[in-house]
Amino acid sequence: MKKFISLFICFSFLLLWGQNRSDSIHIAHYSLNLDIINFSEQEISGNAELSVVYKMNGLENIHLDLGGFTIDSILLDQHSVNYEYVGEDLYIAVQNTQISDTQTVKIYYHGTPPRDPNFGGFYFSGNFAYNIGVGMTVDPQCYGRAWYPCIDEFTDKSTYSFHIRTSADKMAVCGGELVQTDSLADNTIRWNWELTSPIPTYLASVAVSNYATYSDTVHCINGVIPIHIYADETHINNVPSSFQNFKTIIRHFEQKFGAYPWQRIGYVGVPFSSGAMEHATNIAYPNFAINGYISYESLAFHEFSHSWFGNYLTCASANTMWINEGFASYSELIADEILDPTLTTFNLNLLNLHRNVLLQTHKDDGDYFALDNVPHSATYGSTSYDKGSLVAHTLRNYMGDSLFFGSLPILFSQNAFGNVNSEEFFQKMSQISGMDLTDFYLGWVNQPGFVHFSVDSIIPIGNQQYHVYMRQRLHHATNFINSNRVDIAFISDSGEMITLEHLQFSGETACLTVTLPFAPNFAIVDPNRKLGDAIIDYDLLLENSGAVNCSEANFRINASSIDAPTHVRVEHNLVAPDGLRSENPDIFAISPNHYWRIEFYPNNIQSGEMHFKYVAISSQFNDYQLLNGYSTENYLLLYRRNPSSDWQIMPRTIIGNTSSGTMVAQYFLPGEYTLAVGNYTLSIEENNKNHKMNLYPNPANHTLYIDINVDNLEDYSLEIIDTAGKSCKSFIPDSQLTQLNVSQLSAGNYNLILKKGKKLIETQKWIKMNY
Repeated sequence: MKKFISLFICFSFLLLWGQNRSDSIHIAHYSLNLDIINFSEQEISGNAELSVVYKMNGLENIHLDLGGFTIDSILLDQHSVNYEYVGEDLYIAVQNTQISDTQTVKIYYHGTPPRDPNFGGFYFSGNFAYNIGVGMTVDPQCYGRAWYPCIDEFTDKSTYSFHIRTSADKMAVCGGELVQTDSLADNTIRWNWELTSPIPTYLASVAVSNYATYSDTVHCINGVIPIHIYADETHINNVPSSFQNFKTIIRHFEQKFGAYPWQRIGYVGVPFSSGAMEHATNIAYPNFAINGYISYESLAFHEFSHSWFGNYLTCASANTMWINEGFASYSELIADEILDPTLTTFNLNLLNLHRNVLLQTHKDDGDYFALDNVPHSATYGSTSYDKGSLVAHTLRNYMGDSLFFGSLPILFSQNAFGNVNSEEFFQKMSQISGMDLTDFYLGWVNQPGFVHFSVDSIIPIGNQQYHVYMRQRLHHATNFINSNRVDIAFISDSGEMITLEHLQFSGETACLTVTLPFAPNFAIVDPNRKLGDAIIDYDLLLENSGAVNCSEANFRINASSIDAPTHVRVEHNLVAPDGLRSENPDIFAISPNHYWRIEFYPNNIQSGEMHFKYVAISSQFNDYQLLNGYSTENYLLLYRRNPSSDWQIMPRTIIGNTSSGTMVAQYFLPGEYTLAVGNYTLSIEENNKNHKMNLYPNPANHTLYIDINVDNLEDYSLEIIDTAGKSCKSFIPDSQLTQLNVSQLSAGNYNLILKKGKKLIETQKWIKMNY
């Protein structure tokens, strides 16, 4: 189910206060015999006949749920019986129960059915009466009790008969198949439906209105399946256009998830503005989505995927809702793949999903939660749905398509119409696939937050082999993940790239040995976004001068001079950067939450600016912990080329105030950047006082920036000499900030000499390194 406004996807079941009542009794079948005629009073009436199977000896009562009705009488095996009805709890007296015995309970009742103040329950709206099988704020969140007496637990699954009497101008649409229509003497109609597959209470459905029927069939794995879509006369002619891609999705979902397991495929239009609900074979679908266009087709695909995820195999408790809603949400992305083979739509929606999960999910739900331990308030939240979708994508890539999509149909067939919790899900998928998924479960599902992977260094060891030192960090997670399988792309100075897939390592640090056809300049972890890790990245191609805003990475690049097209990799890493390697009295503290990495390949950007955004409005923002209590004069931007070098205080200007703003660096350097607090003014003034020139970065690889603090620049010259005193390069600077390409120099130590005429003004040591 999807809830709009917040785009929550709703789909519910809840364990009741500890022990499930389904441990003591089982309702094998519900026969609902209801009159839904009194629209003026918004009332339903009739009876529910329950086939109760005892699972324990010596029970004293049957405990059922029924919300806010008046009970007229109750029969147990056609005999009147004592009962107590308090609130929504109905206790029916029984005696001498024996395991496997079956009794029939028939409950006559009437009244106005309740609805959840937020989402769910039973609705009368104009000419429509219909149920939405969950309640977002009620407890338990299963909401079958909104219109019939039941065990409102999703571990108790039953078959259904629906016998709904309506006025002659209306039709009742329920789950299953319409087996008979009775025209009655009082000018009413009884609609008789049978659902022969067992479902939990929240998936039972009824909708009454002036419906017309759109009928079709689709050839499925197990034969021809009927399609029935019910809508009023205002919307029925829009059905073919709004569902024009539906058969394509049906066939492809069968290929990926297994044979469609239900009697029919059904949707019913209702005037529900908040979303949709995946009632078995009878999806409650909002009228606004039946508009003659495909603008809402992802909603239809999401609900249809519940035919497998949730309806066929149901999560065992509400706090593991991701099993149903996470996979249903990911099915929307799978539909993107099917309908757009270029993967443009898929990649864009995946990118947006990943960023939304990192930046917004914890705000929407109130905290970071493990996928299999969300609280009641977040059952239908972004953790279950959006993060669940992202983790489903990560699992798919961890296993590979052949194992992932090869295992799911077997999982469904082996556990048809059953329940599963998260640990059981991964145990079963491990057994089916032959791949041990225990560490994946513990790291991605069984703990809150996210993990982050990075390459600390790449060291040549000869014969085109390299040691790659990996690092794992935590973003609101508690444990490092073992048995990781990640892709790493290696990029040379000239922009050559090779990607090695499924490199395996465990724990916080690891050393991998790889063979590469070239000397790498830097590496990118997960270049094709297969993981739901703690990083927001952008891959840019700068062809002309101008600004590019990477808003969700809190970064902006402004290239004022470009020699040739340049690829720029922007990473906003949502984990703490490394600390200082050596003590620096001018740096008081470094950001505990995030850092950036900016890479260019090849480096054809001659000049420009980089803007790093800070936000410290309140404690919910990343920089509040660092910046609170300091003035902007203390705000620092630190730089290092990579983890092998130490952080340096970078010259910067600030646009903004203490709460929010931007630190602007005019040095266009590839490497890592982070925020800090300290003595900016003293540090820069001391640097300027002692030196006529400042060098950035040091060590340098491709570009060396030289900031010259002199008047009458035309009188000066620069010269690079090596440790043997040999002149490597000499030139006259053309601006106060000079950019020098040093990529052709060999790695080693050098001196940079500033001269005025023939007079030596200053010498500074610097190091050329190949990263």
